[in-house]
Formats: sequence, structure tokens, C-alpha cells
Amino acid sequence: MSAGGRGHLGPGPDNGRIVRRRGTSGGKVSSASSSSSSDWPARLSSASGGGRWSSVLLLPAVVYVAAVYRLAFLAGERSSSSWPRPSSPSSLLAASASERKNLFDVAARADEGERERGRGRGRGGRRGAVVAKTHGALAIPRGAIASSVNKLLRVDGGGGGGGDAAERYPYPYATAPVSVDHDFSSYVPPGGYRFVEYRDGDAPYLITPAASHLSDESARSRRVHVSNAMRHVWENYRGGLVYGKDEMRPLSGTGSDTWGGMGTTLIDSLDTLWLMGLKDEFWEGRNFIRDRLRFDHVGYVSFFETSIRNLGGLLSAYDLSGDNAFLEKADDLAKRLSRAYDTPFGMPHGYVDLGTGQSNNRADYILAEVGTQQVEYRYLARATGKPEYADMSMRAFDVLRALQPSDGLLFELIKDGDGGGGGGGGGGGGGWLSWLFKGSGNDKPVFANGKVSFGAMGDSAYEYMLKVWIQGGRKEDAYRRMWDKAVTGMHEQLLRKSSLTGLTYISNRIDGRLEHKMDHLVCFLGGSLALSAYTDPLGLDSPRARRSLRTARALAYTCYQMYARTKTGLAPEYVRFEGENDMVVPRDSPYYILRPEAVEAFYYLSSLTGDPIYREWGWEIFQSIEKFCKTKYGYGSPRDVDKPGSVEDRMESFFLAETLKYLYLLFDPDSEIDILNKHVFNTEAHPLTIFKD
Repeated sequence: MSAGGRGHLGPGPDNGRIVRRRGTSGGKVSSASSSSSSDWPARLSSASGGGRWSSVLLLPAVVYVAAVYRLAFLAGERSSSSWPRPSSPSSLLAASASERKNLFDVAARADEGERERGRGRGRGGRRGAVVAKTHGALAIPRGAIASSVNKLLRVDGGGGGGGDAAERYPYPYATAPVSVDHDFSSYVPPGGYRFVEYRDGDAPYLITPAASHLSDESARSRRVHVSNAMRHVWENYRGGLVYGKDEMRPLSGTGSDTWGGMGTTLIDSLDTLWLMGLKDEFWEGRNFIRDRLRFDHVGYVSFFETSIRNLGGLLSAYDLSGDNAFLEKADDLAKRLSRAYDTPFGMPHGYVDLGTGQSNNRADYILAEVGTQQVEYRYLARATGKPEYADMSMRAFDVLRALQPSDGLLFELIKDGDGGGGGGGGGGGGGWLSWLFKGSGNDKPVFANGKVSFGAMGDSAYEYMLKVWIQGGRKEDAYRRMWDKAVTGMHEQLLRKSSLTGLTYISNRIDGRLEHKMDHLVCFLGGSLALSAYTDPLGLDSPRARRSLRTARALAYTCYQMYARTKTGLAPEYVRFEGENDMVVPRDSPYYILRPEAVEAFYYLSSLTGDPIYREWGWEIFQSIEKFCKTKYGYGSPRDVDKPGSVEDRMESFFLAETLKYLYLLFDPDSEIDILNKHVFNTEAHPLTIFKD
């Protein structure tokens, strides 16, 4: 849809009701973004409208009275006069933040004490108690009080989908819009072990139209700050001597041609500029690319990185703007890259010289590199009328289809073959494998190691199983079956829960044994699983879709905890789950390189389920980025997420292409992007239009 909104996003899997509708009002920058938050309680009342919502607005008074009398009884020796009271008993919204916090903290402790007396501490102890608290937000405790409130409300409407509880509670984490001069320097990460009601993949709250409206209003004020972050980088990138360089160093302000001198940061950022409304900067970039960018001088480059960053960025810029200058450059680049496909079985070499056309592998083929160019090359084939681009890329993908074992889990390294004539390493191609490689003698591709991972070296190959199917209009069912088979194998063999706090994670498998390690990269899976649930041919109500959606939400919570449990509120490169030491940050992975995968998952889940919690988590992460990563010229990478203060003098182009883009879209209820019906993102967050025929 256009900027007016996306319309409804489908029924919830619990009861078939519409989950939510995106707001259809509001321009690209709402007046809410510049208003003070002091009038927010008044806007809360007006946003709810009349009718049945008027009764909801009387709820705080009921909660207050019930809390006072019930908790006075539980406390015994406390007198009723000792309870903290808001200045206006008619509304908890009129209370100060400290008064609300005191009231609900006392209520939560008393309610938790009653539960523990009744049935013991249970798994997780105090951390396992479901208490609705949040930094700077109105929160109503769950438990007996919230249960009584729920019975009083009788609110109709969707709840975000997928919850299994008989009752849902009103969404308690509504937050006010932020001002345009919001001070990030004073931000203190609120810490982990919160929002535990989301831990197991539940959708615990009713997401009413009023809650959605308020979340959208708050989001619009936040997207201004994400746009400002992009402006901060771009003013320094284009204002110095680094414009057109592959990367800009955020501490020194100097440039580097890390990727061969192809203007990677510029190309990777084009669609982010467009979606943020920075059109002057976008067209300036077009002029540079059209008039000055050349590829014939570039030597060896990574086929994978150049395809997803440079080729994907050019194609997305063309898709959004319709300007042929981008398509012409993409065609030129792809011609040079396509020499990498000149291999025995059509799997692309890892490196190719854009000037001479020579290519080599340096080692074995990597799963993610073989399976992560199809979305780009298929789009280019359509746009240029040159089907050979699609044919080359899909032949490589069909190698993976032929090799996919019965459990769906592909090993991360592949080689051309050893003359043995089999699929190797557990491959299950059978007759299809023999047909695909007929005429090749006994040689067939084989797996070269025994490691399965949804993290580094494997991740995006699984992602593209789903996205190739979506890009083709959900008609090429063989690729959807590849995805479904892999997801089944993941659930049956790799999915685990930590022993201490019950966090869901995806382990690796090495030669049949599990490695209880999860890369930050794996967080992409939360978004892909949610997307697969909402596009499942069996329907969102099917057991398969419900399982995928529950795992998506549980995994997103774990990824959020990877951030929330550190001193900076930023995540390490990977974590381990070791016995009673829940979520350990190893000594060799304490750094954060501005990765996007967690906020990517939050964006998908927010867009599809309508649950505002993902915006709250994303806002915490963005505030930590502003506090601990921002430098004079851009954003640096913290060396240790538990030791604030020191950052590396490097800023990857994916910070602008993915991290800031997903954060902006997370806070942009008016976006032109439609992930269900119109667009598919490549693995570098470049949106491309889905094929219509």
C-alpha cells in the first residue's frame, strides 16, 4: 500500500479475528514528533474515542481502588493510609512516574508473594514471576489484580496472534512520544530479565485499536531521531573527502576502499535515504553513480558481499525510483560478477576479478554464498529481459535443493565432488541429484564438512528458500518445501531452551553433536519465521504456522535479552548457553559491530503481529547505539559490550543499509513498504517488488 497504511495484516491464529489495522492518518512527519509529552494523557483519552472505549478509560480508577483495598488486606499490618496514592484518585495517568512505580512495585511484590505461598517459587524464582514493569511506562501488574481487571474490561479485538492463554490482558507498556530534543546522553540501559511474559513465544496482551494508535504516535516521534542519525552520518560522508569511498571511519572521518573501491557505503545506503525522505541526498548519489562510478578498475571482490550490497543496492534504488541509471550500472556489475558461475556445477566461486573476469574459491564453497544471490539475479533478469541471470543463479540454488537431506539441514561447506557419485555428507538428492548432474560422469557436488548452522556461513541460504518463493508470487512450491523441511529439522534437532531462565535458542550441530552457541546473525530467523507463518499455504491457523510464529516470538525475546543483559544495552557477536551459566558472553566475542538482525526481527514481528512491544525493544537498542556508539563522524563499534567507552574506528555499510533502515521502518507506520503483498527484502535489507506473474 501507499503511505496511507497497509490495511489489515490477516487473522490471528487463535480465533480468526483481525489482528489489527494500521493507522491511515498522519503524514510522513507527524506533529507528535515535536510536541511535548506533557499532554499525552489528554491525547490518550481523545485517541480512544467514544462507545466501549469510554469504559476502558475508567479502568485506572477501578485498578487503583482494587489495588489499595486488596493489597492492604495482603499486607496485614499496613494501614491503608500508608499506601502511595496519585494526586488525582480518578486516574492513574494523573499520578507522577514515581507514584505509579511505587504503587505497582508494591502491588507486584504482594501479588508475587501470594503466588509463591500458594504454589512455591516455580521455575526461575523471582525472575519467573510475570510482572508488568517497564522503564518510563505505565504498567499494570499481571496476576490476580490484572485478572480481575481483565474480567472488568471485556475488551474485544485481536491480540497480536498466536497466544494460547484463555485470557489476555490489556497491553500495559504504552509510552509517550519523545521530544525532538530528546537527550540520549543521559540514557541508562534498564537491564535484562524483564518482559518475561514474552519469553516462551506467547502473545499475552490484547492489542486494541487505541493501543495501536498510541504506539504509532510514539513511533512517529522516534523515527525522527533515527532519521537524524542517518543525517549525522551522511553530512560527514558527503561533506569531506570520503564521498564515494566504500566506508567512512567514524573516529577519524577518513575513508577506505574495503570492498575494492565501488562506493559500497553510497550504494548500500540509497534506499535508506529514499525511505527516510532524504531525496536530495538520494539524487546526489544517483549523479555520482551515473557519472563517476566504474567497475573495470576493480580487482578481486567477494562475489557474495558485492551481490548483496552493491548489486542489491542498485536494484532497490531502481525499483523505488524507476531511474534507469541504476539499472544500467547493475547490469554492468552483474555481467562482471557472473564470471564466477563458470564452475563445474554452476556454484559461484567466492571471489571474482571485475576487471579480468578471473575467479577462484580459495577453499570450499560456502553454503550462504551459493544460496544468496537468487533474489537479486532473478529481479535483474526481469528488469533487463535477460533470463540468463536468473538461470545461472537458480542452477546454483537447485544444487542445494538436490543436496538437501531428509532432515532439511544443509552442511555449511560444499565441494565440487570426489568422483564417488553420491550426494555426500548426508545429502538426499537421489534421482533428482543424478538428473541435475547428468553428463558429469560420477562427479557430483558433496558436502565438505559436518557442521549445520543458521548463523555464519549458513544463515541467508535458508532465508532465501523462503524469499525466492515469495518473490515468485508464492508459486514455486519446491522452494517453499525446501524452507519447510529446513524449519522442521531446526525445530526437531537444533531448538533448545536454556536451563536457568528458559531462553529459546538455536544451537549448531557439528558432526552430530550440538554446540550450544548462538550467533547474533541467527536473530534474522525471528523475522523469517514470522513471515513464513503469515504466508503459510496451510494458513495462519495451521499447527505449522502457529509453531513458526511462537518460535519467532520466543527467539526475538532471546535476541532482545542478548542486548538487555549487558551494561551498554548492546549485544555481543555471539553467546553460549552453558549449564547454569545462562547466556554467557565468551571472551572472544564481546564486541558489537552495529549488526541489524535483532531489529530486523522486531520489524517483521511488529509489522505482522501489531504488538507494540517490539518497538519498545527497538527503541532501547537505538538509545544504546546513540549513547555508546555515536562519534564525531558517525557510529563506531564497541569493543566490549560490558565495558562502555571504547569503539573501533570502523562503520560497516550495513549499519546504514540495514540497522538504521529497519529501525526507521519499525517506527514508521506510514511506510510504502508492504512485506506481505508487495516487497521482498534481500538479505542486505534492500526491498524489491514481488513478481506479479
